[in-house]
Amino acid sequence: MNVPIVCAGAAVTLIWLPIMFALLRKLFPAQAVAPSGLPPAELKAKYRKWVNMLGLLMFFTGVAFSIGLWFAMSGLAKWSAHQLPPAVVTFAPITPRYWAVPALLLGLVCGGMAAMWIVRRLLGARYREFLDYWCQSSGMNSVRANVFVFQVCAALCVGLVSLGLRAHVQLTDDALVVNGIFSTREARYPLADVRSIETSSRFVAPNGNLVSRREYVVVFSDGRRWSTTFIPSDPDQETKRQFIRLIADRSGKPIEEVALFAKDEL
Repeated sequence: MNVPIVCAGAAVTLIWLPIMFALLRKLFPAQAVAPSGLPPAELKAKYRKWVNMLGLLMFFTGVAFSIGLWFAMSGLAKWSAHQLPPAVVTFAPITPRYWAVPALLLGLVCGGMAAMWIVRRLLGARYREFLDYWCQSSGMNSVRANVFVFQVCAALCVGLVSLGLRAHVQLTDDALVVNGIFSTREARYPLADVRSIETSSRFVAPNGNLVSRREYVVVFSDGRRWSTTFIPSDPDQETKRQFIRLIADRSGKPIEEVALFAKDEL
C-alpha cells in the first residue's frame, strides 16, 4: 500500500466533504416548514432511525453494486480489446485497477437509488413524512441534492469508461500504434523513424521525486518521444524489456543506457 497517497487522499476527502455539503445546501436549501405540517420533534422521533437505516443501505448496496460493476467493466474492457486489429504485440485492456473508480461512482448511483426504493417500499404512505424529516435534518432538499450528485457521478462514470475502453498500445510490423487515455486520436509512430532508444533505472517523477524503476524511451526523427510509462495495461518489467527489444530489433537501433531521465523526458 502506498501510504503517502492514501494519506493524501484521506486529507483531500476530509477537506472536500464539508465544502461539498455546504455547496449542496446552498444549491438545494430545505424548506423552512415541512410540507407535512408535522412539528420537527415528532418527525425526529418517528424517522431518525430511518435516516440512519437509509445511510447504511446506501453504503452496503453501493459496495455490492460497485463490486459487480467492476467485474462487468473489466469484462467489457477485455471484449473491447479483442476488437482491436491484429498486431505483433497488443497491450490492452487497461489495468483492472482503473475500473475501480468508475465502478465506485456508478455503484454509488445504483446503490443510492436501490436504497431509496427499499425505504419507500417499507414506509409506504409514510414516505412523504420521512422525506420531510430527511430534508429538515440535513439542512437541504436531500432528494434534489442526491439526484444532482447521482447525475454528476453517472456523467463522470460514462466519461471514464469511454476513455478507458479506447486506451491501447500495439506494435505492428512497421509501426508503434498508441491511443492514450486522454489522446484525442490514435498516434502512429513508424519504426523506420526511430532515432534512438534509451533506458534508465531512475527517473524524476512529475512531482519532483526520484523514482528507482527501469523505464524506456523511444525517440523518433520528428522529435516525438514515447515512454513505457504510458502502457495502459501496466505490464511487468520483463514484459517491457521484451517489448522494447522487439522495437530495437525491428528498427535496427540499439538500446542505450542513460544515467537518469529528467522530469520532461518521459
